[in-house]
Amino acid sequence: MVHGTKILARLIVVHGSSYATKFAAAKTGGFAIMRYRLRRWWDIPTLWPICFSILFARDVADIDFERSFELFSLLETFGSCKVVYPGVLPVIMSMLQHGMKDVLRHQDDPDSPLSDKGNGKAPESNLGVPPSSRRRSMSLTKELESRRKWFMRYYLANIQLTLFRST
Repeated sequence: MVHGTKILARLIVVHGSSYATKFAAAKTGGFAIMRYRLRRWWDIPTLWPICFSILFARDVADIDFERSFELFSLLETFGSCKVVYPGVLPVIMSMLQHGMKDVLRHQDDPDSPLSDKGNGKAPESNLGVPPSSRRRSMSLTKELESRRKWFMRYYLANIQLTLFRST
């Protein structure tokens, strides 16, 4: 998914507006297909700078994907750019929407604002980065390795839980 998106981004940016208008020609055009296909991959950090590179017409070859996936690295990369291809905005919005739905659907935190809904108390605002959060990288290989380790821990914990329940 990532490599195909990189190729499309490079084609759109290098070939210019003539290719972009053909790519986004109709409702069933390229951006509509990207919107539908990329939304389920919202949690892969490598895809976000690729989509932003299309939006701001930056060549993906110039982006350092080994940097951390943080606000300041994105600002350094895209901070001085102007929107060139707004046709990719529905793709980005679809990824954001799907991500928000996933986060809210799988939210288990008892201190979450959703659990306080309707109790009349205003939730305390804490904008700091949680100490337990991990730094994410825009590198696909680092992200896949991190996911593999997480999956193995999750899988082993489920096996232990199943064995514990059966005894």
